[in-house]
Amino acid sequence: MNEKVQATEAISYIGDIGKMIGDLSFVLYQQQLSGVERVDSLLDSTMEFFDADRAYVIVGDMDPICADNIYERCAPGKSHQQDTLKDLPPESYQYWLGQYMTSQITVITDMNQVKKDRPNEYRYFCNSNVESLILAPFHKGEKRGFVGVDNPRRYVEQPRAIAVIAYIIANELNEMDLLESREALMKASDYPEGTVEIKLMGNLEVRAKGGTLSADDFGNQGLALLTALFLKSNQHMSNEEIIAGISLAKDSANPNGLVSTAVHRLRQRLQIIGLKDLILPEHDGCSANTAFDIKVDTNVFTELAEQIKVCKNMEEKLQMCHQALDIYKPLKPVAYQSVTGTLAAGNLNMMFLRIAKACSNIHIKRREYDDAYYVIQNAITENPTETVLLLEMARLYKVTGKSRVARLLHSLSGSISMKHSCRN
Repeated sequence: MNEKVQATEAISYIGDIGKMIGDLSFVLYQQQLSGVERVDSLLDSTMEFFDADRAYVIVGDMDPICADNIYERCAPGKSHQQDTLKDLPPESYQYWLGQYMTSQITVITDMNQVKKDRPNEYRYFCNSNVESLILAPFHKGEKRGFVGVDNPRRYVEQPRAIAVIAYIIANELNEMDLLESREALMKASDYPEGTVEIKLMGNLEVRAKGGTLSADDFGNQGLALLTALFLKSNQHMSNEEIIAGISLAKDSANPNGLVSTAVHRLRQRLQIIGLKDLILPEHDGCSANTAFDIKVDTNVFTELAEQIKVCKNMEEKLQMCHQALDIYKPLKPVAYQSVTGTLAAGNLNMMFLRIAKACSNIHIKRREYDDAYYVIQNAITENPTETVLLLEMARLYKVTGKSRVARLLHSLSGSISMKHSCRN
């Protein structure tokens, strides 16, 4: 290569570096951008600088061994490969996650370099149309992983710019985690250290000393896994149960990798309030960590239902009935993704109906007809077509007369029509 060509390439490189620095500065000082938007913009700049097919962020963990492609940007006309990482063999996760310890940029210009030593990995890259790549590791706070580009067409021999991007993105990821933690702390309470309350009925919440997480803080997959796990009496799920319960692809080449990734994602969300270790990954699935004092509302409700069945003192029984009825809300549809959730939802509903009937009976015996009326009314709001409640309504009609039951029927018909209109 003659001096003129070298000088031209050097000038081009300096110009492109300058443009990228300008782009980065612009992105980082745009306060109106969200963290996700900033990371996407940083990846776009990286992809443009290296003239690559795609740029991405992969985070992972060594315990259990898993990797998750959390961000990906593609050049026009290039296909996304974000979901194909699940097909990478687990031993490859171990190799690549171990690379971040070296703090060295990895450059592969020919996938034949991989073919001999890691043939399964080679097949994965071929299936993903990856012919070359550059990866820069990062490790900051809880985040460890890589920023990478596929099929770079320029500056492959001068890849240091990607290390700068990796450092900036690692900071962004940690800032996003801190922001979420601060928001969760705004809803913090005086829970003792190690105490966790999980609300599965109605709108899901996880509450602890570090704050509160709501359903919006989890993806659908995380919600399904969390719900299914804590509905089980032993609070353990096997890989097979997880795959079936949260709608993972059964025909994947690496189903255990899918499970590891799902568990990893859930643990990362729980870490927002310091509860990453609430879920323990295992060789065959995951379990709740018994080191925590875990209070689940479905368990509290079930225990009250059992006490109500055997209680002989009418005043105590009535108090427990109202306490249980205050707790009960139907499980959200995500619970029905697992067999465990479907069975639990049915059992909880039967207990609810039994308690509502018992509560109404006590009020009727005590001639507290208005209280019986409101118990039935509220119960039918939750279960507008239940025969048990309609029969209890008829009983109330018999003991109170037409005027009161007319009022009740009018209220119930409004509740039923509202429920059906919402469903439609």
